[in-house]
Amino acid sequence: SATCQAESFKPGDVVITEIMAYPAFVSDQDGEWVEIYNPGAATIDINGWILKDSGSNVHKIDSKTTLLVPPKGYIILAGSADAGSNGGVLAAYSWNKPGVPPMFTLSNTFADDVILEWNSLTIDKVSYVPKIGDIGFPLVEGKSMALDPNKLNHVDNDKWSNWCEGKVNYGPAIVVNLGSPGQPNPSCINPCKEADQVANKPDKAPCGSAEDKLWCLSGLCVMQPQCGDGVVQADLGEECDDGNKAGFDGCSPTCKKEALPP
Repeated sequence: SATCQAESFKPGDVVITEIMAYPAFVSDQDGEWVEIYNPGAATIDINGWILKDSGSNVHKIDSKTTLLVPPKGYIILAGSADAGSNGGVLAAYSWNKPGVPPMFTLSNTFADDVILEWNSLTIDKVSYVPKIGDIGFPLVEGKSMALDPNKLNHVDNDKWSNWCEGKVNYGPAIVVNLGSPGQPNPSCINPCKEADQVANKPDKAPCGSAEDKLWCLSGLCVMQPQCGDGVVQADLGEECDDGNKAGFDGCSPTCKKEALPP
């Protein structure tokens, strides 16, 4: 270790929990990143470890100082550690070095993998295949691939069904990239999917509380038709719908036509 103490690690001591392989509005070279999580009770220094794929991409993590992953905490490795050029990510380490050709990149078109290796031992590996239909990893421009927060281990992160698209913009408002780098990921459970998270629940099945007025349509949880949504629903008795529930504007709060004030 950095303090000259013997150390030993095993698979799963750190876990790959989020991958941005297809950033928007910034270059792939700068905007790609990988999130590493430490599920254990002791801090782990990953300086000197290997970040690679199954092909020719091999990068030895070479930080000027220790690169610590705190217990139950995260660290971000990125193409660039400059938040101004990488889309707003607070990265602890950059795998690209000035004047040196990139030695690690992430495919945003084809299958690829991310391998974290210590002393020639694979500590974690995620092999992702872009989604076709409902099957595969959610590789989408401007969105990270995020592991469900209830699956933070090196076995469950092998399964594409435990990953979903990033949901929160982590950068400037004008540079929209969705993900949660360095933070817990949102749940990947879709309330409009059956228990296998593949088959859709029947259309109009509720997906929220009665007050939420949400139901499922084609596997998505959406607002139920209602007064104020901007669509005239004759079967609900609406005569008009101007997208609000204000009165005295020609359409009443109950979506009935009304005379405009003089």
